[in-house]
Amino acid sequence: MIKIYFCERVPEPDKKADGISQHRLAYRLLEQSIRENWSETEKEPFHYIAAPGGKPRLEGHPEIHFNISHCAACVACALGDAPVGIDVENRFPWKESLAARICHPLERERLRKLEPEEQEQWLNRIWSRKESYLKYLGTGIRRDLREFQVWEEEERQESACQKHRIDGETCFFRETQNSLYTLTVCGREALFQKPIRKEM
Repeated sequence: MIKIYFCERVPEPDKKADGISQHRLAYRLLEQSIRENWSETEKEPFHYIAAPGGKPRLEGHPEIHFNISHCAACVACALGDAPVGIDVENRFPWKESLAARICHPLERERLRKLEPEEQEQWLNRIWSRKESYLKYLGTGIRRDLREFQVWEEEERQESACQKHRIDGETCFFRETQNSLYTLTVCGREALFQKPIRKEM
């Protein structure tokens, strides 16, 4: 089961909330969430190490998989007992130039058929899915995003969990989108807890 936690009380872009940056706030949310789910970490200090590819891991706890993300509107973390990737992005307007840089040719073709509001929604979702997928793999954005698809034509927009086959492997996306941000989590199974809002 992948657990998702988020907090919308974040600093303005040029300020810090209670003297804490968004990045540090994301780690505070992560550590609080880990302690709630793994009691054996209750009294331990957290030490992070980099896995191959640079993805952070919790030293001494190979059973705990996690990922964090933050933007101006939200900080978030996902954790579980298998690899996970999370991305949260501020909503941005439709840009044809961005679609050309990140979308697979079939995704661009589908986008062209949509009304402007739907184009903006889907471009945000495509970006967030691709970033969460690459963070799930532990590689970060080190490949051409146009090489793979994260949006299938028959996909239903109202479904919160979507199954995809990318590079011959199955993965699942769980996403939330509102007027401020798009939050996407990627994992190898469709076992996602509904996101839990926290106050920090």
